[in-house]
Amino acid sequence: MLLLPTAKGGLYFPSHAAVVVVIAPRSGIVAREPWGRRGQTAPGLVAIGVVAVLLCGTRTSADSPLLLSSRRAERQRRWRGRWRLRRLGVQGEAGAVDKDFKVYSPSALSNYMASPFVSWMNRLLKECPDDPRCAFIGPPPLGTFFWVRGEEVEQRLLRFFRCERPEMKIMDLTHLIGEAKRQTTIEGPWRAVATEMALEELMRGEADMYFQVPLCHPELGLFGIADFILRRPAADGCVEFAIWDTKLALHPRPYFLTQLAAYAECLEFLLRARGSEAAVESIGLVLGESAADHGLAHELSANEVRPYFRQLWARFRVAQEHFDPAGSPPDPADTATAALSQWSPYAKKLFSERDDLALVAGLTRLQRRKLMAAGYDTMHSLASLRPSQLKRFSKVTGIGEKSLQKLRLQAYLQCQTLSSGRTASRLRPGARLALAALPAVDKGDVFFDLEGTPLPPPQAAREYLLGVSTRDGVYHDWWAHDAEKERDAFRDFLSWLKERRRRFPALHVYHYGSYEASAFRRLRRDPGMQDVFDDITTLFQENVLVDLYAVVKNSLALGLPGYGLKNIEHFYRPKRETEVTGGADSMVVYQQWMDDPDGHDWQSSGKLHSIRDYNQDDCESTRQLLSWLRRRCSTLLSSRGDASATDGNEEEADGEEEGPDEVVDNWKAANPAAEMQKALRALKKAASEACAV
Repeated sequence: MLLLPTAKGGLYFPSHAAVVVVIAPRSGIVAREPWGRRGQTAPGLVAIGVVAVLLCGTRTSADSPLLLSSRRAERQRRWRGRWRLRRLGVQGEAGAVDKDFKVYSPSALSNYMASPFVSWMNRLLKECPDDPRCAFIGPPPLGTFFWVRGEEVEQRLLRFFRCERPEMKIMDLTHLIGEAKRQTTIEGPWRAVATEMALEELMRGEADMYFQVPLCHPELGLFGIADFILRRPAADGCVEFAIWDTKLALHPRPYFLTQLAAYAECLEFLLRARGSEAAVESIGLVLGESAADHGLAHELSANEVRPYFRQLWARFRVAQEHFDPAGSPPDPADTATAALSQWSPYAKKLFSERDDLALVAGLTRLQRRKLMAAGYDTMHSLASLRPSQLKRFSKVTGIGEKSLQKLRLQAYLQCQTLSSGRTASRLRPGARLALAALPAVDKGDVFFDLEGTPLPPPQAAREYLLGVSTRDGVYHDWWAHDAEKERDAFRDFLSWLKERRRRFPALHVYHYGSYEASAFRRLRRDPGMQDVFDDITTLFQENVLVDLYAVVKNSLALGLPGYGLKNIEHFYRPKRETEVTGGADSMVVYQQWMDDPDGHDWQSSGKLHSIRDYNQDDCESTRQLLSWLRRRCSTLLSSRGDASATDGNEEEADGEEEGPDEVVDNWKAANPAAEMQKALRALKKAASEACAV
């Protein structure tokens, strides 16, 4: 039977009604599951009365029992809402948490710490999606393709405790949010309801670990869901809580700590409001899938982190309260390029419009701030510096004279490129020596490139494709989809290379960037690769590896925004036409293949085939780069000097050759405690900067 509202606020019984069945959406019986869940409705709906009516078209009056009952329900809802807020330590109306001020999550603070610009733009997109600036959003950041694995880290840790620590009682509170939202119309704001229900479970103490715990701090306007809260007995007989969070990342970050500190602040506030002597003693990070599989968390005292959280939260709230969609966002130049994520296209647009110093390749954020403090806030103003001014200007800015010389030259060449439409370039000091040091041509030379992911799942391969092209254009590849196959792939490559060196003793392995050399250093530390330790060491001792990026970067200044292979290859080859166009694309496509394989190898899988094509193209581009350098080498070495400027397609240059010459590996194994302290120091610095603003 339905009750339909009238225009005057009464209730109307449809004329065809004959029977009204009064249903209780919740019975007085509370279902309780074996692991301690409360608040769930017993199965089925309980009919508490059946009333026969013979009303045809009857309307209720303003003082009818039905409306009076509705008013009583509203008063009861308000009273219960105020009661719940008082229990949380706040005086006010039931709607205060949801309506009177904004509620933000710890994740919102983490995003703000990573980039105030991105945080501002994300809010603009949410509140004003039709704003013209939102049209400049780019593709989603790479991290979004790993979110499923991030969720899996939580489940891995749960499985560890359930399987390896069966004596621990675990209570899953995931259902509380949905339960609270269903009660909202009767019992007040759902955040307060969910938090109160969670707090009751924590205070009851019937479990050792609580999963997905909603927590709110109405005074701070803070609400979040803690992954794990562990209840531990203290030495003095009281109770201590530890809050853990799981991350796919393998290294701690300052904003990871602030997120945990936010949960600790909420729980401490709630405990004090209840008059409890329990305390939040520690916070912990479970970093990566392997750590979750073994139940390993790196902990810090909560009291070490919470003061910095309070400073950052205050700054964050000020920024949110002063948000104005009609205004300008924070300066994107204060954000690391990698953190600009999908707003990178709009940031580049802003840089171009204001001729920002951030356009200068190789210029750091600290150098930018120093230059701006000295009155040089555009790329053209930096380019206009005269060489005779550099010494004095170095003292004013605190930037080394040689660094200033490089930056001025880079800015000058980029301005030349913009004005002429052709890429300007100039030899750097020492370019002759660097180019002359390029190894002699050898028929056995090979061109090497790796495809890998920074966050491989446990037992999966980090480097999933090793590719190499020979001087005659023949391409070889080795694939690996798990850690053991990765070791086998490197062994096979090293065996192939060793045999090739017997035939061509003077060959070199050319690559672009430090990634490939770093991969070999990592393998040399792997206990499972000690059988080829000598083979790997030989690559470094005999300078077999040659990084062409070092050659390009140190011998030639180019009027380009960067020195990546994709930036400079337009000098010597047409635009790429492969489906995968960058390293990030390769990682995304490989992750998609892992989630949904469309074949077992590159021959049967379109996804793997596209990655192979991209890798082959990279190897070929590296070979063409070396040929281009050698063709230009004689011209450059016979030119008058390093100061001669050239332009566009006549411009080549690369510099400094020198393969990795490190024989001693200075890498030290990661120390979790040291890394946590490092993250804490970075957090302290961020808090100090927030207070200074």
